[in-house]
Amino acid sequence: MGSAKACSHPNAYKFSIKKFNKAKSTGLHHNVSPPLQSFASELVGLFVCKARAAKQFKKSKKIKDSFHRILSPHVMAAFKHCAAVTQEKMASPLDFNPDLPHYWSSHPRDTIFGALTDFFFSPFSGFSIYHPIYDDDIMHLTLRHAIYSAINSPHDIPTAIFMLPCWGRSKSTNAYMALYNQFNHMCSLVGTIKSQKPSLR
Repeated sequence: MGSAKACSHPNAYKFSIKKFNKAKSTGLHHNVSPPLQSFASELVGLFVCKARAAKQFKKSKKIKDSFHRILSPHVMAAFKHCAAVTQEKMASPLDFNPDLPHYWSSHPRDTIFGALTDFFFSPFSGFSIYHPIYDDDIMHLTLRHAIYSAINSPHDIPTAIFMLPCWGRSKSTNAYMALYNQFNHMCSLVGTIKSQKPSLR
């Protein structure tokens, strides 16, 4: 668990249009409502949707700022190499990591950019990394979903890696840490990346 760097991938536009075109070629653009107009119009829609979502948390600067934070590429590369991560949850077409084969978004329309959606409605599987926005309720819900997916898995236990904030408080006061403490026989606190060193390698 740790912090993330405030940045955007330098090739985000290129990766988004690549995903858009691939989704189109595989038929994911069929029967979308309202109908697609163009890549440019859909890209604008992504920014509008993101701005509207951030406005819901206008009283908290930290939560609003988290909409503009992504995990540094070298952090993602390390988890992919060392922990076999293949899925990024809580991502979007604007900030997904292109080095992972799958990413999940909370917005159904993002399927036109190749995203998988609605992961809360089914147990997760495989090896995933989560970097949710810094809202206590959302972080708690996400961790709970991962834990109960593991408890109810009939096959090999899936693995989820969370990158979550501490914000300088005692970690035991965070809602998700209370859940972690309850299920610490299933969870491991790997470490903390200080916000002053977001490029820690």
